[in-house]
Amino acid sequence: MILDDVITACEMLALPTGPPRGDGSGGNISISCPLAPQRHGDPFDANMSCSVSYGSGPSLARCFSSNCAFGGSFYWMLKQAAVMRGSPTDFMDFLFRRADGEQFTLMSKLEAAKRSADPTVLRERELLAQAKLDGHAIEDSYLDQFRAPPHPYILGRGITAESCAEWEIGFDTMRQRVTFPLRRASDNAIVGITGRDVTGVSDRKYHNYMGLSRRDYIFGEHKVKPGQPVQIVEGQIDAIRVHQATGVTTVSPLGEGFSDQHVRTLASARPSMFILIPDNDSAGLLQAEKIFVAIRSRAPVRVALPPLSKDPADLTDQQIRTLIGNAVPVLDMIRWEKIRTPIE
Repeated sequence: MILDDVITACEMLALPTGPPRGDGSGGNISISCPLAPQRHGDPFDANMSCSVSYGSGPSLARCFSSNCAFGGSFYWMLKQAAVMRGSPTDFMDFLFRRADGEQFTLMSKLEAAKRSADPTVLRERELLAQAKLDGHAIEDSYLDQFRAPPHPYILGRGITAESCAEWEIGFDTMRQRVTFPLRRASDNAIVGITGRDVTGVSDRKYHNYMGLSRRDYIFGEHKVKPGQPVQIVEGQIDAIRVHQATGVTTVSPLGEGFSDQHVRTLASARPSMFILIPDNDSAGLLQAEKIFVAIRSRAPVRVALPPLSKDPADLTDQQIRTLIGNAVPVLDMIRWEKIRTPIE
């Protein structure tokens, strides 16, 4: 399948695509997996976890999500995706008109495999194979490609160079994203990486690398200390800023809600209390209410509310400390009208 056909198929299915790697005769391209709604455990997963070869012959696809791990004919993958979407007439016609060119012979399989042998793709395949032995772990050397001085964007958000080093914040020069590794509490292994776009033009602010399972892990969990308080915020920049300001363990569910596994991970440390610090907007308050219901039986809960329309990361370190110092105990339900914001 030629590059134009791959991109057309993605456009018809509303799948994001990355820049092609190769030349006019063939290469590979990263796309959002067509099977994500059914196989990724997250029906809205739009990460470009799938590599597709293109050229004059049939195309191969490989998905690096640990929940999917598809490997095989891209044409077959598209047929399955079409069925999942109700077999739209225009897309089925698109596939029908390309069926003859997608019949694999031994030589076409070898050529497609050769075209997809991009060093970066091969390395990710190797790491994915290693991860399967453990389930999710990724070797630390995967971070080497992202090691760089602190990016101006992250310093502009008030995160110090010392915090960048402590949290292993890096930069993906190819995708132009600041990277945040997520380490597991049980053994400190890396289990995923998120990347935050710094260009302001990407259609996706965040990208998850290597099939990160956000339901299984919570950002910052490796810093949780037995018997100590745990602060819960919405995003990883919030978590790093609040931890930097207070020295107290701060975690973020990365927009995944709050799963039973998140609760088990935090509760296993028997924290002395939870402090919820939501974004002060409708979505943030709703998420805080859901988290409160999930954790209220595990430890006492307090709530600290930033000024209207502000995130914790929008505040200075001193304002964060003042905010948390005035956190309000909550017992049966959060009554936002009773939560005072001590700063303006």
